[in-house]
Amino acid sequence: MWRYIAIPFLLASVWTRAFDPTQLNLVELRGDPSFLHAGTITHVHVLADGHRVLTTARDGTARIWDLETGNELRRFLHPEGADVWFALPILKGTQLITAGGHKAVTLWDMASGKELRSYPHGDTVFRLAVNADASLIAATDRDDLCLLWDRVSGEKAMELKGHSSSVYSVFFLDEKEVITASNDKSVRRWDVRSGEELDKINRKTGCIYTLALAPNRKRFLVFTADSGVECWTSDGNKAVWTAAFPEDVRNGAWSPRGDRVAAICDDAHLYILDGKTGAELHKIPLPGKTHYGVDFSIDGKQVLCGCEQLLCRFDVESGERMYPAPGPVKLGYVKSFHELPDGKRTIELGSDKGILLRNKADHSLIETWLPGVDINHLSLHGASNRLVAAAEDGVAYMLDLASGETVNQFNLGDDVNQVRFYDEGRKLATAGDNKRLVSWDVASGERILKFKGHKSSVRWIEISQDNRRLFSISSDKTLRVWDLMSGTLLATLSGNEEVLSVCRVHPGDHRSIIAAGKKALYYWPMKPPEARRKLQPEDLAKLVSQLGASRFAVRESATRQLLTAGEAIIEQLAGMQSDDPEVSHRLERIRAASLRSDLYEAADHFVLKLEGPCSNFNFHPDGVHWVCTEGAGAGVTLVFGAIKEGKLVILHRIPDPNSPHGLLFVDEKTLRTTNRNGTFGFYR
Repeated sequence: MWRYIAIPFLLASVWTRAFDPTQLNLVELRGDPSFLHAGTITHVHVLADGHRVLTTARDGTARIWDLETGNELRRFLHPEGADVWFALPILKGTQLITAGGHKAVTLWDMASGKELRSYPHGDTVFRLAVNADASLIAATDRDDLCLLWDRVSGEKAMELKGHSSSVYSVFFLDEKEVITASNDKSVRRWDVRSGEELDKINRKTGCIYTLALAPNRKRFLVFTADSGVECWTSDGNKAVWTAAFPEDVRNGAWSPRGDRVAAICDDAHLYILDGKTGAELHKIPLPGKTHYGVDFSIDGKQVLCGCEQLLCRFDVESGERMYPAPGPVKLGYVKSFHELPDGKRTIELGSDKGILLRNKADHSLIETWLPGVDINHLSLHGASNRLVAAAEDGVAYMLDLASGETVNQFNLGDDVNQVRFYDEGRKLATAGDNKRLVSWDVASGERILKFKGHKSSVRWIEISQDNRRLFSISSDKTLRVWDLMSGTLLATLSGNEEVLSVCRVHPGDHRSIIAAGKKALYYWPMKPPEARRKLQPEDLAKLVSQLGASRFAVRESATRQLLTAGEAIIEQLAGMQSDDPEVSHRLERIRAASLRSDLYEAADHFVLKLEGPCSNFNFHPDGVHWVCTEGAGAGVTLVFGAIKEGKLVILHRIPDPNSPHGLLFVDEKTLRTTNRNGTFGFYR
């Protein structure tokens, strides 16, 4: 059982001995991380040895994998976890160049993973190419440019200007010419020495996503946004063949012999075409909905394709999926994880619209619920065997865990971001994009209260364990504290004018709050106010009369003053009656709040600066220690700290390559993480 401490910082030294984060180690990792990134895969490239594959993703990394085992061999981490859109091995695989959202081309040593040089751009870099001896690097970006860099000196050699929109693709035709493609619907050929535009192909519709040069360098492919693939001669004078598709074609590749073409279409299919005629040979369904990178194996017998975060492999001749094994494929990271009271089953929510029921012992799947809409958050009440899912269609769905059937719905009208059971499962709080923060009666489905005050979408809610306060975080850059019984706003807090991501309430005193910001933790220790005397009869009468005022702000102000007057006000209000329904309603809510001497006022907050973005935070059961994430993408570190002398201090850091984002102490010695690469970690 969790132990709660009313004044945690006085016992910090005792609990430091009981819980020592420096002794924690990752003792168990569940799930299969093979070929799995923590973000959407953007590029796939099989290395020349045929035994390794290079992938890039929107998790800030380029990675090299063993094709046979699926083991990760090397990782290249972009600055601040910026998206990586492309990577290319050069100089016989001794060096690597990458491009992405950090607005630069980066040169790496392949063996050590060490960054060697950076070539700065003004915006996101999409594609790269090098000439025969890799002395020149061509890089395209969102600034409508293709820049040529001298690899050795790091100096800019030339700017190829002429496109009127983002340049998405580039390749060297030979030592004299380079070809680019753009969102402006044109393919252009340039003289490398002078920078002069030599020729261009103007298309009437559809931007061009990617180009692919044939192995014999005599033809190239154009993959377009108007549902087509075009094959052209290298001089751009003749279209050899065209192939039509039902939706946009994002990417594609030639087989090593040039006899096959692989094309990824937005209809969630991989197409295998005849390289000479463009005739369709296979139409292969792909898991997930986002697909970018694709390449053939060195022998041409397999196609490797990025399917959201997972690298899948297909047999070219049969069109069958080789990895993962045939059957349903789980994509996306785990958003949240819950253990059922029976201790034998777990519930997890994935970013792929799935709610999964598993055996705790072996992690085997019992049942999958796919409601057909994106689910943002889950709240579990084990005693009633009920689960509530907050959905992007504006509805909170209540499921019966035994049958998997929907037993009730709570309509918020817009995206539901958070949902929480409280009052022993009898009530529910929901928060959404339309500024709405509402409490509901679970049995009837009727709305109990609206919590009015936020000026933008409510991103996070938390309820104190004594069921007396509701804490909400909004895009309006505030953290607000509400009386859960009356709906009255008790405090408006702000973390240096930034949007906070998550807040947690102290498990012992039910008042102190720690919230995570972009690169900081904010700590508001809550303390009881000074004892207050009974209100004078005339002051009490004035406040009660204002409970029925026509202006909402006046009614709220009077309610708040009565709520914060202390326990004595309950006795004074006990015999009061009113013919005004609004006044009677508010008096009833104030009496129901059962306010005692532990009302609080927000003291000045304390700030703890972090080295990277923080997306989650949680308390240790002792109420003294805590853990948070630091960093983004694949460069996430677990930061362990404590509350000492009323301030937050850092005790220990543990880098975690599995990209943790969910943090929960399952007992006083075990931390469980849910990770963006689809795994679960257990630290003890």
